[in-house]
Amino acid sequence: MHFNLYSDSKIFDIQAFVVLSFAAGMAQSGSEKRLLAEYANGSTDSMRVETLIKLCDEFTYSQPEKALQYYDRSRELSEKSGYELGLARSYERAGNIFFHQGKKEITRDHYLKALKVNQQVGDYEISASIHYNLGNLHYETGAFDSVLYHADKAAEIFLNNNDSVGYAATRYLIIGLYKDQGKYSLAMKTGLEALGIFQRHEVQTWEIYTLNNIVDLYKIQGDLSTILLLRSIVQIRTGPQTMFATCGHKTDRENGGGSFTTPILVLVLMVQVIRRICFHG
Repeated sequence: MHFNLYSDSKIFDIQAFVVLSFAAGMAQSGSEKRLLAEYANGSTDSMRVETLIKLCDEFTYSQPEKALQYYDRSRELSEKSGYELGLARSYERAGNIFFHQGKKEITRDHYLKALKVNQQVGDYEISASIHYNLGNLHYETGAFDSVLYHADKAAEIFLNNNDSVGYAATRYLIIGLYKDQGKYSLAMKTGLEALGIFQRHEVQTWEIYTLNNIVDLYKIQGDLSTILLLRSIVQIRTGPQTMFATCGHKTDRENGGGSFTTPILVLVLMVQVIRRICFHG
């Protein structure tokens, strides 16, 4: 159902949007109701666009069709109000939805639209994120040269903006690329670089992802002793009940505690892994 957000009266427009959301049969969660109230109370078009983008994020994975409805609204309001940052974000969100649905061509089209609009805005996080996502998209199609190109473009943007965690995320992307190409030494070197950054910044989720990739590399090489060492550190980092759980990209301190990995364990890990690289190739 298409909602007309652009009546002459903004008050009527906002109220109509909320009422029509109920009338359209949307089974609203508590967070959706809160965000719709936030939308209704928004004092500017840009604030309302940002709320619509939050609503889009809310349903990207669980209800993509509903997410697309909110994307349509955020895009239309961004275009009407001339809010280019909102338009770039809206196109990016649409790309995320279509990516989740496996629609590769339309995903690529929306990411490229976001990049084009963002050239006027200059938001580095949008550009880097889109290049990262385009790398993921090309990874699924087996276009490995394009994966490396977009991963390196994202890495360059992150480094130019002193975002070392973002840079490490791009290195994580190409670990799998090198592994699939049989370039195990490059994959290991890249994994250790990313792991060190994630540990320094206490980004536990990405740290665990990277450790598990390094474990996979040692599985391929049949190095059982290092696999056991790495698995023990993964268990220490997460606990046996949440070994492979994701918790967002917050640091351990932000999640309510300090780092679980002691400096000694990290040192043992690095020494063992580097020795194996040096002496076993």
